[in-house]
Amino acid sequence: MEEDGDEIPEPTPVHEVEKEGPNEAVVLIDVWMPPFRDEMETKIIKKTVTVPRWLNTKWPKLTC
Repeated sequence: MEEDGDEIPEPTPVHEVEKEGPNEAVVLIDVWMPPFRDEMETKIIKKTVTVPRWLNTKWPKLTC
């Protein structure tokens, strides 16, 4: 919903949620989204770095 720009609806109050059976319970789940958004981000960032000559000589084909 967030990625599509859809409006996120307000949560239903716990006392208004209907249980389907006597052995079921209503559970409130609170989620803080910023860490998950960062983890799910798929952008690739290219960086150019300078390395010492000895490192380049020792591992010339080192790739990440």
